[in-house]
Amino acid sequence: MIMLFSWLSDFIQLSEYSSPEKLSKLFASLGIETAEAEIFEDNDFMLDLEITANRPDLLSHFGLAREISVLTGKKLKKIEFENQIGEGGSFDIKIISERCSRYAGLVMHGVKVSESPEWMKKRLLRVGLRPISNVVDATNYVLMELNHPMHAFDLDLLGNHIIVRQAAAKEKIKLLDGREYSLVEDDLVIANSEKPVALAGVMGGEETGVNSNTTNILLEAAWFQPASIRRTARRHGISSDSAYRFERGADPLAPLYAIRRLADLIKKISGGEISEGIKLSEKEAYKATEINFRDESVKRFLGCAVPRTREILCSLGVNFDGDRAEAPSWRTDLTREIDLIEEVARISGYDSLPETLPHFLGRSLDFIAKRKTTESSEWGENAERFIDFRRRIAEVLESLGFDRCVTFSFENERFGEVRIVNPINSELNYMRGTLLPSLLRVVELREFRGIPDSGRVFELDKTFRLEDGEPTENYSASAIIAGIVEEKRYDGRPEEIAAVDHAIGAIKVLGSLLKISLEIKAGEADSKISFSKFHDALFVHSADICFEAHTVGRVGMLDRSAVSKKIKDSGASETFAYGFEIDLEALWNAVGRKLPIPKYSTLPRFPSAERDLAFWVSAAVPISEIFSAVSSAEPANLEKMKLFDIFQPKKEDRKSVGIRLIFRSSERTLTDSEINSAVDAVIASIEKRVNGELRSR
Repeated sequence: MIMLFSWLSDFIQLSEYSSPEKLSKLFASLGIETAEAEIFEDNDFMLDLEITANRPDLLSHFGLAREISVLTGKKLKKIEFENQIGEGGSFDIKIISERCSRYAGLVMHGVKVSESPEWMKKRLLRVGLRPISNVVDATNYVLMELNHPMHAFDLDLLGNHIIVRQAAAKEKIKLLDGREYSLVEDDLVIANSEKPVALAGVMGGEETGVNSNTTNILLEAAWFQPASIRRTARRHGISSDSAYRFERGADPLAPLYAIRRLADLIKKISGGEISEGIKLSEKEAYKATEINFRDESVKRFLGCAVPRTREILCSLGVNFDGDRAEAPSWRTDLTREIDLIEEVARISGYDSLPETLPHFLGRSLDFIAKRKTTESSEWGENAERFIDFRRRIAEVLESLGFDRCVTFSFENERFGEVRIVNPINSELNYMRGTLLPSLLRVVELREFRGIPDSGRVFELDKTFRLEDGEPTENYSASAIIAGIVEEKRYDGRPEEIAAVDHAIGAIKVLGSLLKISLEIKAGEADSKISFSKFHDALFVHSADICFEAHTVGRVGMLDRSAVSKKIKDSGASETFAYGFEIDLEALWNAVGRKLPIPKYSTLPRFPSAERDLAFWVSAAVPISEIFSAVSSAEPANLEKMKLFDIFQPKKEDRKSVGIRLIFRSSERTLTDSEINSAVDAVIASIEKRVNGELRSR
């Protein structure tokens, strides 16, 4: 929308905004951005404003002045007509189509078509419109002034009546752009007794257009259904100022006011006589949009009461009858109570609203209201700590190189038991009971698109199940690792392929950083774990994740073909991934709904001593069992143990595992004999518990 300062000043006093910078800043406070500005030699200037699609009422100078008046409180100047034109015209107008609710026509005789006066041509040129003739220019002038598209027909070429109807199939019309168009039945046309004379709301016809010989005219102002105009304009590839406005929603009450302004202007610059009143034909009477508005809703949505709420809305043209509000006809975007509240905030100024943090317990709305009720006393103040607990788990997994995913909460019946009443499709008709299938699909998609580290992902979100026939929800954390973990190195070290040890290692690190001891124990998953019933179709081999005597999750080898038909049909020999799923609420309850407070110590005063041990063990022995064997030996002064190497020769069922033991005393420097004694105890424990064979020390 190109706006001219002098034109805008016809409707509102703007002396304090007489520069592009100042006026642009004023428009910015109304939420209107300025794309471009140009200053002319007579100190007038134009602004190219970016008007959003939901505000067609701002596509005119009067509409912009009305908006400024609301914000600044300045008086809005109305247009004064020199000719008082009533209704009661006799021109025959019939509306057949439901897509036109109002059509107004006004006949003028003795018009002299010529060039427009200089002041009009200058304004039209500065807003980007080409002057044509005084009559045609007047329609464009009122368009930019009042935002209502209109058209002038040559009455002698038109005939004695107008019919607003749908086009007949393959009916043709030549428009003012000089092109002939073949119409379809969905097109809305203005026709006389013989043929279409205009494409309604889009462009007039060439045969009945105003020309230099025209003396008698029919002025048209109407309201057309926006969707119909949009389809017609897109179908025929026509872009016009008329269609641009009608397809966004014109003011349904504007035709009478606009046609009076147009007739007044044409008589002033072209002569002619208004022989009779306006003929208005209505298919459907206008009904204002009614909105239920409660004053207390303003405080509820904005966080504070706003003074003069109804006064602000009334200045926008809203009428009130108790709690019932009627939106003004030109504001097609005001349809709900929240729209009115947004207008109150916009006009009063967002910067005037106090800055307050919302009251938030950190939990999303519960899936079932019953659960929320029972939790109110069960969780209480621990809710905040549970949020922090989930956040810390996510941070640990991200630090281990896992990418966080957010996937659909919907699954098929294999991996869910809470049925959805109105699913988005037949394959996603249950709420998910486990996060693992979605993550397996993510891994497959990332591999297909060649994303580095595609097989290392996690998700932390809700899962759903039935308890005593009632749906419940639980938070879970799942992670998957698949494919190549580490690329082949420059020194000849081969690439490292994902194994169950990597998943177990992630669990160990997770427990270590959270200061809780997570153990891996062979056995069947605890039936109390929310997702255990869905794991049978996924896990090939698995073990329980335990905290003390509580089973809180499951870890193991996953069959990717269980969720991917593509992998299953490919016949690939390697279709496995490795991962785990932890019931966070079960773990949270097991640790007493609080994490241990970290203990800090001073920097060590005495040096450490390191010993490296390498063992042959069965390829099936998890690293966690080796670490457990070390811990069970209770070696004195052991500060830390690390895995520094894993190697499995081809075609052998054993692997070499290298571990590093770090010893330190806080009281003195350890002797070799003390260290050797502790190392011997570790060797004996590994040989006994996992049948390890010492390679080197």
